Amino acid sequence: MRDFGDPEALNVLNLLESPFTEVVEHVINGDLSSENCKFKKECTFTVYVVTKEYAVADSKEPCIFSLNRKGIEEKGAKIYFANAKNVNGDTYSSVSNSRLFAVVTSGDTLSEAKEKAYNAMEGNIDENLDYRRDIGNIYKH
Repeated sequence: MRDFGDPEALNVLNLLESPFTEVVEHVINGDLSSENCKFKKECTFTVYVVTKEYAVADSKEPCIFSLNRKGIEEKGAKIYFANAKNVNGDTYSSVSNSRLFAVVTSGDTLSEAKEKAYNAMEGNIDENLDYRRDIGNIYKH
């Protein structure tokens, strides 16, 4: 069984309609069912943004980068920070040489969610950051 970590958890939890605390209570009580745990019928898409050195070199210096969070959110995406902290306004700093933040979108189809994620990042993240552009390319439905 695969771990229920990121990015899997980000995709699933963004579709959860039922209040998370109630779902946890049902798990604890042993009465979790499809009646008390509802999900939206949509597709989600997650892209992690990383430093250029991610998985290549172990940088000792923090990466300082800019991020137009409002611009991304206005295009229907959510941002989940992982290894980044806000320095001032739209300026952030990496905490470690790992994934900085995730951009998560949803749509009626995987193609729609994917397009929304990549469009949200366009012009809104520092050009010195990197992310995979091939996610979801082999999926056929």
